[in-house]
Amino acid sequence: GTENAAFLDRLLNVSMGDVVREFFADEAVRGSFMQVQDVGNPEAPGGAFCYSHIRCDTFSRPEDVGIVRGGMGMIASALADSARAHGATIRTNTVVTKILIQNGSAVGVVLEDGTEITASQIVSGADPKRTLLGLVGPEQLPSGTTKPAQAMKTRAGYLKFHAALSRLPDFSHYFPTDYDPRYIASMKICPSIQYYQAAWNDAAAGRPAARPVMEVQIPSVIDDTLTEPGRHVMSVWGLYAPVHPCDGDWDALREPVGERLIDVLSEYAPDLRECLVDWSLFTPADLERRVGLTDGNIRHLDIVPDQFLDQRPMAGWSGYATPIDGLFLCGAGTHPGGEVTGACGHNAAHVILKTL
Repeated sequence: GTENAAFLDRLLNVSMGDVVREFFADEAVRGSFMQVQDVGNPEAPGGAFCYSHIRCDTFSRPEDVGIVRGGMGMIASALADSARAHGATIRTNTVVTKILIQNGSAVGVVLEDGTEITASQIVSGADPKRTLLGLVGPEQLPSGTTKPAQAMKTRAGYLKFHAALSRLPDFSHYFPTDYDPRYIASMKICPSIQYYQAAWNDAAAGRPAARPVMEVQIPSVIDDTLTEPGRHVMSVWGLYAPVHPCDGDWDALREPVGERLIDVLSEYAPDLRECLVDWSLFTPADLERRVGLTDGNIRHLDIVPDQFLDQRPMAGWSGYATPIDGLFLCGAGTHPGGEVTGACGHNAAHVILKTL
């Protein structure tokens, strides 16, 4: 019923493969613009809609988008400083093992050491599966909600590769002579739609992508606070990886998968191995163990058409409040989803304020 209705309808029904083929003729350019993240299949209807959420930064002020000076941890530090300045108390290295429910209401939490903390509102930034099925527990959920909670999708898996470099790798084959090093602050390895499709097909079949799509950052070419002069750090976001591999577990696969990622990236920077000082690969299993993300899902739940807008985290639960009185959700598994926007917490805070 609005002037944007036709555009919204197209987003909901078109695939990203269709979009890039419509606007670009060169396959390498198509590959560079190809991205559907959690949807996986570049030909899946609705992929364009889900990716449009991730690219909402297109409408942000330039000064609000970019590489964070000092590393991504500086965002968390700034938020913590602001919270403390407004009277908040933050406990670190403190694991919550249970949300206390009495007579259908959330009344507190239990810490790993057995300490109980009571409160009139409990606000969970953990993913919805961990919150509802773990911290609350199926026995405390309202009737009819356990199965939908179990069915929430956390299928899209990724790899995170970190490396320390003695110098910058040589990407000169792809740039003019004496190129500005800032060109390689952010790069993408995806030469075609078919390349993207193959990476997804591997993971969907239970195998780490043989040739992963890679989003590469070398932030130290912009931020000189990260390393000593002349040295650099690099991170790679690798698409895709199965949450549960069909052949072995992630502890056994971590090193060979990391070596394979280095091999593929070395096709673009032939001297990469000469530059490597050390590297680490974080798999879906590592992300779950280290950060508490169910299935290592960085967006808490897959951002796919049936887990978007009023279906996030699931039908009837999209308003941040839950059917359990006093329990609220504020993490990336709520609308509008992750991507370091702060929107989920902002929206949840306004809902909570109305209850006070």
